[in-house]
Amino acid sequence: MEATIERNSTNQANTTQNKFGATTQNTESNAEHPTIDKVTEKAHQTVDQAAQWAATATDWIGNQKDRVVQNEQQLIEQFTLAIRKQPLVAIGTALAAGFILSKIISR
Repeated sequence: MEATIERNSTNQANTTQNKFGATTQNTESNAEHPTIDKVTEKAHQTVDQAAQWAATATDWIGNQKDRVVQNEQQLIEQFTLAIRKQPLVAIGTALAAGFILSKIISR
């Protein structure tokens, strides 16, 4: 009877319940399978590193998008200002560009 109680308490001490309700055995598996533990640890490190790289890439892309939008707005402002200062030059440039494009396309 005493051996049964001791065995039951040992089993209860070695069995834990995780946050999802599943029970796991806390046996000497860590000591028995060091290769599996190393692979598991390396996999976790790789996933963490990939997540960090993804976050960095997302930040970089967001910054580049903001820079492109800002540069686009500056170019539009510069073209608008140049057209307002010299409207005839702008019209002449547009006509010349259209003429050259039509000659290239018609060939």
